[in-house]
This record gives sequence, structure tokens and C-alpha cells, in this order.
Amino acid sequence: MALLLFMTLAAWSMGSAVGSSPDEDYVLTSIWCGTEGNPPYCRKDPDRYWGMILPIMAAEPSLCFRQLGQDASAKCQESIYEQEISTDLLNRGLNPDRYFDAQRSFVGADVESSVAKMRLFNSSLAAALITLVSAFFWRKNSDPLLAWLAVIAPVTTFFIGSVNTSSWTLIGTSCFTIAFIAALKNRKHAKIWMPAGAMSIFALWFTNSSRYEGKYVILLLGAAILYSEFAPKNFKLTKKTVLMGSVILPVIYLIFGYFSKPFAHGVNVFNDPRVEVSEGITTTANNLLVNNIITLPRFITGFFGSWGLGWFELELTITVWLFTLQAFLLIIVFSLRKSRNFH
Repeated sequence: MALLLFMTLAAWSMGSAVGSSPDEDYVLTSIWCGTEGNPPYCRKDPDRYWGMILPIMAAEPSLCFRQLGQDASAKCQESIYEQEISTDLLNRGLNPDRYFDAQRSFVGADVESSVAKMRLFNSSLAAALITLVSAFFWRKNSDPLLAWLAVIAPVTTFFIGSVNTSSWTLIGTSCFTIAFIAALKNRKHAKIWMPAGAMSIFALWFTNSSRYEGKYVILLLGAAILYSEFAPKNFKLTKKTVLMGSVILPVIYLIFGYFSKPFAHGVNVFNDPRVEVSEGITTTANNLLVNNIITLPRFITGFFGSWGLGWFELELTITVWLFTLQAFLLIIVFSLRKSRNFH
């Protein structure tokens, strides 16, 4: 199984040009250079404070084919193989350094070869870790693994097999979900819940090594799993639960406001003073809210492929994301039917 999963993830890794995943210029520059340079593959620019000099293939790999549109191939990269450029687009605290430091060991003179090694490394990590956590319950119940396999295509698959920092985040959250469920389901069997619990902790650390917001995703996942396991089967909406919800929501908003301050001076969901003008259209908080509500269906279906792949510019045929969405809905229906057993 691990081999088949690795081959599935590696197919995108080996079949896509450098720069094919979102933010790959920022990610590769951060890997190539760190914050102090990485001679001889990257060196500080003496004329720019944060500037780094490195191959264009790492700093702006998608520039040529993105400008030409989705009908053009990445063959245009041949003209920039030997060129260098100065850029200041690199990690300066936005993401943890651990992910970039780990991938830097694969950096070499050949950018394409180096990126392929990083992608294959991420694919092999995913295959090994997912197979490992699946072993906790595989003999008794394969539903969580089958559900995961059904909904990861196509967007999650290509993110895991890329060099994007979300690769480790998706691997970590997937491992946490499966391992945490296994630990709760087998909490009376120490031989299972102890290694499953240890794997859950490792998954939290692994996720937070790539993106800081990963721990909040795991917090929500953990809360949802705990609720599904311990919530009363005859739960009914009462005045008490409505009152508790009305109290909890402001607390959630305050927590959100606190943790969003480091990002773009905070995000105020009630009063956003930012006003932008694009092509003669004034963009305010109110019409952004209306637009987001209107486009909500596309946001949801986007995870199943309607966004496209790469920089979300390579549109997939409708059947791709319709089939993956159908698989997801079938799993939801199957789960609801199985959860109707009351004791």
C-alpha cells in the first residue's frame, strides 16, 4: 500500500515543471537561501538589505509560462537555466524555518533535479506516515483511511507531492486525524492508544514545522473528533445549548482577533476600513462579504479540483472534480447512515 500511495503522489512530482505549485518562488528562495545565504547556490546581494542572488529557476521558475498562459508549456524555462537574479521574496518569519532547513539538504547545482528530490521526499514521507498510522486500526476498521483516499484527489494530492509548505501541513493533519481517532477508539488497549497518542503528538509537531496556523487546524480537528466520540447520542438543541453557543461565539471571535494581529495588522470582520479600486470598481468590506457569499459554492468545490491545479490556472475537466465531489458526498451519506445506531 505504501508503494502504491507513493507512486500516486510521485506521479505529479515527476510530471510537473518547477514552479507548478502556488508560491513556489517564495518557498524555493527560502529553501535555497535561508536568511544568511547558502554558498555557492545562493549568496547575499550586497546592494539590497534582504536581497539574495540565486538561479532564476529557483527564484522565479514559473515566470515565463505563467505569462504565456495555460496553453504554453514550461519549455520556455530552457532560456533561463544559467541565469541568476536578485530577489527579496523569502521567508522572514511568516513560516517556521524547520521545513525550509530540512529541504535545504537537497539543494544542488541542478535546480530541476533538486526540486524533484524535495517533492519525492515529501511523497515518501506521506506514504510512510499515512501507512504507519493506518496500521493502528487497519484490521478492525478501514473507513478513515478509505475516506481519506477518496477525498485527497486532486488538490490535496498535488499539494502533498509539491514543495509547498502545505505539503507537511496536509500530511501532519491527516496523520493526526487518523492516529487520534485510533487512540480514542482503542483507549482501553494500551498497546494501541499509547503509540497512537504519541503519533498524534508527533503529527502536531510535524504540522507546526511547516505552517504556524497548522496547530489551530489540529485544535479544531481534535475538538470535532472528541465531540463525535463523546457527545450524547440523543443530543437535542435546547435553550441551554443556544445560550452556551451565544457565549462561545464572542470568545472565538476574540481569540481569532488576537491571533490575526500579526497578519496584515489584524483582520476586523465587522469593520474593515480597507478600500481598493480595481478596473474602476471600488472594493469595500461590504461588497467583499456579498461576493464571498455568492462565490461560496466555488470555494467549497475548489478543494475537489474546480480551482484547477498548479497556480490554480490549469483548469481541469469538469468530470474530475465532479467525481471527487461525488465521492466525498457518498462518504458523508455513508457516515451519517452508520451513525444512526443508538444505544
